[in-house]
Amino acid sequence: MKKDETYQQYFLHMKECALHGNIEDAALMEYVIDGIQDSESNKSILYGASNLKEFRKKLDIYKSIKEKTQTRPSVSTPFAKNNKIKRCFNCGDLDHQVPTCTKGIKCFRCNEFGHTGTQCNNKGKKTLNIQKTDTKIKTDKEDKELETPYKKIKINDVEITALIDTGSDVNLIKLSEVEKFMTEKAIYDKEKSIHLTGIAGKELNTKGLLKVKVLIDDYYADLEFHVVQDYAIPVSVILGNPILKDFEINFTRDGIFLEKISYLTLLAEEKNNICDEHYPENKEIADKVTKLIKEYKTNAKKKESNVEMKIILTEEDPIYQSPRRLSPLEMKVVDEQIKEWLDQKIIRPSKSDFASPVVLAKKKDGTYRLCIDYRKLNKRIVKDRFPLPLIEDQIDRLKGAKVFTTLDLKNGFMHVNVHEESRKFTAFVTPQGQYEFMKMPFGLCTAPSVFQRYVNHVFQDLISDGTVLAYLDDLILPSETEEEGLEKLVKVFQRAEEYGLLFNWKKCHFMKREIEYLGYIIRNNELRPSKEKISAVSRFKTPHNIKSLQSFLGLSGYFRKFIKNYSIIAKPLTNLLKKDVEFNFDEECEMAFNELKRILCSSPVLRIYDPDLTTELHTDASAEGYGAVLLQKSPTDNQMHPVYYMSKKTTPAERKYHSYYLEILAIVEAVKKFRVYLLGIRFKIVTDCSALTKTLQKKDLPPRVARWALLLEEYNYEIEHRSGSRLKHADALSRNPVCLILTEAAARLKRAQDDDPHISLLKKMLEKEPYQDYIMERGILCKEKDGTRLIVVPKKMQNEIIRKKHDYGHFGVRKTEELVSREYYVENLKEKIRKVIDNCVECILIEQKKGKKEGFLHPLDKDETLDKLRVQQQTFGSPQRIISDRNAAFTSKDFQDYCEQEGITHYTITTGQPRGNGQVERIHQIIISVISKLSADDPTKWYKQVSKVQRYLNSTWQRSIGMTPFELLFGTKMKDENEKIMKLIEEEEVKNYNKQRNELRLKAKESIQKMQEENVKNYNRKRKKATEYKVDDLVAIKRIQFTQGSKLYPKYLGPYAVTAKKHHERYAVRKVGECEGPINTTTSADLMKPWVDEDVDEYSSESDE
Repeated sequence: MKKDETYQQYFLHMKECALHGNIEDAALMEYVIDGIQDSESNKSILYGASNLKEFRKKLDIYKSIKEKTQTRPSVSTPFAKNNKIKRCFNCGDLDHQVPTCTKGIKCFRCNEFGHTGTQCNNKGKKTLNIQKTDTKIKTDKEDKELETPYKKIKINDVEITALIDTGSDVNLIKLSEVEKFMTEKAIYDKEKSIHLTGIAGKELNTKGLLKVKVLIDDYYADLEFHVVQDYAIPVSVILGNPILKDFEINFTRDGIFLEKISYLTLLAEEKNNICDEHYPENKEIADKVTKLIKEYKTNAKKKESNVEMKIILTEEDPIYQSPRRLSPLEMKVVDEQIKEWLDQKIIRPSKSDFASPVVLAKKKDGTYRLCIDYRKLNKRIVKDRFPLPLIEDQIDRLKGAKVFTTLDLKNGFMHVNVHEESRKFTAFVTPQGQYEFMKMPFGLCTAPSVFQRYVNHVFQDLISDGTVLAYLDDLILPSETEEEGLEKLVKVFQRAEEYGLLFNWKKCHFMKREIEYLGYIIRNNELRPSKEKISAVSRFKTPHNIKSLQSFLGLSGYFRKFIKNYSIIAKPLTNLLKKDVEFNFDEECEMAFNELKRILCSSPVLRIYDPDLTTELHTDASAEGYGAVLLQKSPTDNQMHPVYYMSKKTTPAERKYHSYYLEILAIVEAVKKFRVYLLGIRFKIVTDCSALTKTLQKKDLPPRVARWALLLEEYNYEIEHRSGSRLKHADALSRNPVCLILTEAAARLKRAQDDDPHISLLKKMLEKEPYQDYIMERGILCKEKDGTRLIVVPKKMQNEIIRKKHDYGHFGVRKTEELVSREYYVENLKEKIRKVIDNCVECILIEQKKGKKEGFLHPLDKDETLDKLRVQQQTFGSPQRIISDRNAAFTSKDFQDYCEQEGITHYTITTGQPRGNGQVERIHQIIISVISKLSADDPTKWYKQVSKVQRYLNSTWQRSIGMTPFELLFGTKMKDENEKIMKLIEEEEVKNYNKQRNELRLKAKESIQKMQEENVKNYNRKRKKATEYKVDDLVAIKRIQFTQGSKLYPKYLGPYAVTAKKHHERYAVRKVGECEGPINTTTSADLMKPWVDEDVDEYSSESDE
């Protein structure tokens, strides 16, 4: 394994090698384990997998263990590579490996030896692997013993030593030990017995199932133990593979440490993925911050806040709504969430007179979130008047600070208790029962105010002394120096640990000189409005047609009352709207356009937010995007002024939404964007969607709308409908969305640009003076092209960007180029797109080949062939050759022997290439058509029509020979049953027979050759030269046979390797790997495609990392 290679990359590389060498899965897993340089005790977790899928899961667990143990100072030093302990992956014994194992190959279905899974006769028999681990391991390097992994645990408060054996599929306990743990909480079911098979093939039946609560390293877990006879295991208790579902195991020299998976996977993994841009620039400080984050614990909760949620209703009459019907899948999701909440003591069973229904909201990843529909309850709740901090006060307290840390609290509501008397109001019903919340739920309108009270209580003294500022779930730590900031961070972390608070690490920034907070940018004691407030206007694209110009004038015209001399400034633009005026956006128009943008982004048009003023949120949406303007009424002129502009592109999925859904989405996204301004105040939402108000009052909402409706429940708003003509300012922003790059993506792009020699050189040049159409925006190099600002893509990310756009629908070059060029600039884009598409596996296997078909028509080696087909030996003798397809009748040994005896040369055409025997195929089409029509009355008697069809065809005039086939063969016309030829005429024809026959044949031969030349010319006109392949080239071959229901199957199969080249662009190929299709076959060039270019694929893989 290479130093810079991840475990998964290493596994995939080894898997690819195994495919070429036909290596068994068992051997592959052993080779992978051997290649990892680590101690055998640490790698023990990798053993015991029954298939590659399970092995990859173990590899992920091992990776997490390594990352965790490497942060501890006492991590054990890996063993030397040449001193590692050998273990047979086949049987599990030490000191030998699979190739020398005497027990034979192992079946992964029944775990027995001597046969494979495909040969197994015990496919229905379920067996579990119980691996007996040797108690001591020695190395040649150190002549001392390493302890087998033992751990002291408590089962129902009784301490006992357990063996950690992740190779065992189950947890085991001795029968004699069961009595020690039998309390009221323990459940021992003697009837639940299963059959177990040990690593050496020994079998036993268990004595029941014991369910108990286990304490491991301060973590509780409900585990199941299978009870076995005392002789079956060498220790009292074995903790097997099932504990990996709840715990992560860390092996160190100091012992074994277990931690809850829920903490590690959801929190530690998130910590490790914090974007580098979020850390301090000072490496020493960054290392200290990293250490603080790694050491932060969420299970160290010691204090409870006395802040509780109290619900007061305007009317005490119960609100009871019946549970809504759910599908079996939805019911399963609800049951799982209810169980999790009960285990976490977030809810409890209820007998309340109140009941609200549940709603399942689908998340972006396809999973569901359980929400409670509290809309009716919210109408009766008396609003909590606890004030949110004034934004101006918060900003004032930051003056003088030079270093800032921002923290984002996660799942904050679940830390606040609901008052005992108020819990009945939070009750909700499912088809399975009724429950009520003990912790504050999401969706109640007073939740934000209560949460602000809770945060103020937790950090009360730290807020008073200026250590931290809190605005809902946003915390900010201002300081003069990084050292002071680090001290404050330690205090906040200590306090947060005491109350068990969680942080959303990906949204946290540490020791930054410039931050964006509550709509402002703060740097060097300077305060200026956030660029995001005006980016929707400042980055408005230069109009390129009448429609886009009308859109911009709609935005600027809405605020024309605040713009002095608006008509004069906008005159060059409005002139372009006149009839019969050519659209020419010249320099004068550009100046007017930029001047209007500048005015819209500055006072007196744009105002500072004031929570005491009347507030409105205007929104609009289109397929291109959605826009919004936050406005407030000025006390000086009593007019609505903009405070904040918002514009955002729709995603490919959102573009498919109905316009009704897009309008609601625009409102939800705007409210989320302006959350800090809208929480705690009464405001008006203005939209041109007339049905919105009635929709939100419906009992049963579509799942998507239900999720959005619940998001709006924490706000105090009213909805007003206005026609689209009165919302041109919001409409303009929705139809000219701004491409906003996410912080993490922007940081990665910026790093890639800095690493690119060409782009980094352009950046340095721009620092001195302007250069061509290149500009810098937020540290990212962009290029102005046709009035659009495009991101310059560094070389190592070009394939990644192109592939993402291509994968939208696996479009061709033109469509993919259009998608990429909307947002990005890539040199020689079309050529690079074509290379990526040519190496797209999905396109290779599914798409038909484009352009002219490959291969020219070739004549058969002998000239005369017409009278050699389908003749009977008894009448005409043996033919020189026979051309046939690959039907079993023609490829059998008997047929081959017959051809050898008669001296007949037999040719078989390529599979899927009927043109190789085109004349026969053509006559087949005629025969089938005629027989079908003649036997229409009784299709089962079709065979009675064959002789009649044969006679008709032989007596029918053929254009290619200028006569009938019968006449060509016999020199005379066939007698028709309806026509009696006079004997005199017959005798006259017989006299001329010999003379006519030779003449007719020569004439027929000339006609046939002329027709063949014409056909070849017409055929080749639509063809191109075939691609030449070499032996061992990897190709995809066209799927020839389609069964019913296989219309959407891939059109090509592969990969295949070329094994031999034949005449006329035909090739023999052999299947590589386990793909679909025949093992060996013959095909032609026009039914083949080159497989993926390895250089491009490797290059793309690197860019994806």
